[in-house]
Amino acid sequence: MPDDGPIVDEVSAPAYVIPTDAPEFLRGAALAAAHNLQVSAHRTPSLHMHVGVAVPGLRHVEYFHDHQRIERMLFDGALGPHGASWPRPPEPGLGMSFKEADAEKYRQG
Repeated sequence: MPDDGPIVDEVSAPAYVIPTDAPEFLRGAALAAAHNLQVSAHRTPSLHMHVGVAVPGLRHVEYFHDHQRIERMLFDGALGPHGASWPRPPEPGLGMSFKEADAEKYRQG
């Protein structure tokens, strides 16, 4: 079978499924780097901006308007794109706080 080149040109990795996924995201990025692939941070830009800066081969942070809308509805301090850069939070952590009162109307059970 002839070699037609790489099958993929980037790895799309989420770090939002469970809180311990950030280390898995970094392991995936290391695996991608070992194969000369870039990494695309998949969804939740306010989370991936932080873990993404630790990845040398980060291609981009995927930006979905609906995800950003939900982040801003439910979290004070959710990030949004500002030109070609993302601002660094003013203090350690993700720089967000949960809007419990705003989220109450969506509570089920």
